[in-house]
Amino acid sequence: MHDLAQTIYESYPSPAFADSSSQSLEDHRTFSPSLRSTPDSESNIFFRDYQPLSVIVPWMRLLQSLFPSHVRMINIGISYEGRDIPALRVGVHPTNSEKPSTPRKSVIITGGSHAREWISTSTVNYVAYSLITSYGKSRSMTKLLEEFDWIFIPTLNPDGYVYTWENDRLWRKNRQQTSLRFCRGVDLDRAFGFEWDGGATAGNPCSESFSGDGPFQGVESRRFADWAKNETENNNIEFVGFLDLHSYSQNVLYPYSYSCDSSPPSLENLEELGMGLAKAIRLSQGEQYE
Repeated sequence: MHDLAQTIYESYPSPAFADSSSQSLEDHRTFSPSLRSTPDSESNIFFRDYQPLSVIVPWMRLLQSLFPSHVRMINIGISYEGRDIPALRVGVHPTNSEKPSTPRKSVIITGGSHAREWISTSTVNYVAYSLITSYGKSRSMTKLLEEFDWIFIPTLNPDGYVYTWENDRLWRKNRQQTSLRFCRGVDLDRAFGFEWDGGATAGNPCSESFSGDGPFQGVESRRFADWAKNETENNNIEFVGFLDLHSYSQNVLYPYSYSCDSSPPSLENLEELGMGLAKAIRLSQGEQYE
């Protein structure tokens, strides 16, 4: 990478309705960050470029309107700056009331925990759209919607995501105030309560990996955890999967990450799942994931 600043600058989307006749060749080259074309993206303008939150939210509402049988827009909680954390709940619920009501198995797919990782947000949207529009057309996809609920959260960090569009393209954390007035933000990925260890960044709110002064200090992490707890305790939901998308490196990571000496009880299943994901990516896209 010869020029990091220019490379980042070129990742900004082009103006949607710019008059190409009034732009110079240099302007056109500078603002041309289109996502890699796919057959679906060619026919769907939404996926031809990265989209700001102001476009993503109406798009989510549109999907709910177009596919009311299996799509519902929900709110995970409120961010530090007062924005909704929007999500799509996708699934077809059985209507036979004679059957016992067992907990609905659900899978969560999130992106945008780190604000600057735009491709993770776009990927969540693309997976959601692919699943939604395949209902009734693909037997395997239809079965997935009948047997599971899928919760798609394009960005768990809406404040940070908006900030990357309007101020600092490389911003990573959320936007909440810390103990240092000039160093905002908590790394939401490291703010959850399980085996929380803020020792590495304690007293350094300026660190991009600052995990807060205590577990769940990150507002959006707390909202997410509270929502999930309420779903399991009051709404008859059983979470059976959680996939958090990021854009750094080509790795499939699974628990535990806090220690190399501890192993989850489901380690064998996680290893098999991780290798299966890597294989599917390799066979379908030719990309190598470890």
